[in-house]
Amino acid sequence: MKKSKFLILGSIASSSLLMIAASCDVKKKDVETSNSEKQDSKTNSQSNSGNQGSRPDSESNSGNQGSRPDSESNSEKQDSKTNSQSNSGNQGSRPDSESNSGNQGSKINSQSNSGNQGSRPDSESNSGNQGSKTDSESNSENQDSKTNSQSNSGNQGSKTDSESNSENQDSKTNSQSNSGNQGSRPDSESNSENQDSKTDGSRHESTTPSESTQNDIPTENYKIDDYLNRVKTYGKEANLLITLLAGAWTENYDELQKKYASLWPIVTEFFKLHEKIVSKFDEIKKEIEEFFGKPESKNNKLDNLLKQYEKSRDEIKDAIEVLKRLQKK
Repeated sequence: MKKSKFLILGSIASSSLLMIAASCDVKKKDVETSNSEKQDSKTNSQSNSGNQGSRPDSESNSGNQGSRPDSESNSEKQDSKTNSQSNSGNQGSRPDSESNSGNQGSKINSQSNSGNQGSRPDSESNSGNQGSKTDSESNSENQDSKTNSQSNSGNQGSKTDSESNSENQDSKTNSQSNSGNQGSRPDSESNSENQDSKTDGSRHESTTPSESTQNDIPTENYKIDDYLNRVKTYGKEANLLITLLAGAWTENYDELQKKYASLWPIVTEFFKLHEKIVSKFDEIKKEIEEFFGKPESKNNKLDNLLKQYEKSRDEIKDAIEVLKRLQKK
């Protein structure tokens, strides 16, 4: 009886050891499968993060496919996502919204991966999910390639449109610049014509002063000669008056000096000029020329003397006649 009990206990112990060993193997397999799933999810998240730099649309699709176990729901949601992708492809001019959707897709991928890892305790569910993932991944890859090609074609279409628009704008700007240049040409021509006319006018103006100066030269010479002649004439008269008065030793000498006292200052000035004309004609001529060249330097002295003499000339002539008559007596 004791032996049979020991045998029964031994068989029970051996069977329990076998059960424990089998359960340990199952747990090891579960741990290995969970670790492999974690590594797969990490590689998926890494591939997703790598693709996020260049393909924001495909990231959102693969992230959503990873969180859905069956291929049918993935295909339906992928169709809806392709529509959203096409819409986002049409919205090629909105990089901010695309980057935001890409960031949201990456967040959903990480959440769906963590959710999938937490919801797979046994190896069978993991293997089933992995099988569905492979199918969905193949579908997602095919659809991603299609959507990428479509988005690329859409982008190319938008590029061609933008290029054509830019070409049209370039042609417009070229035509506008050409028209602007054509519009500016007649203005420049008119400006050149105006400048030519101005230069002609300036030439005429430049010639007219020279002509006026040439015309002024003889008039100036005439004035100088006129002044010289007047100085000579008035100087002779003054010299004659003083000579007659000096020779008239008569009883009326004192009376004549008193009578013509106002004439003596101007008469003596021209008497001196007459002596200079006789002895130093060139010096008198130079003074007269300087008077015309620089009137302010001489302070119009000669001109004033001539004017004063002309005012008193009649009296000077009368005095000369009186002295001549007295001399005859």
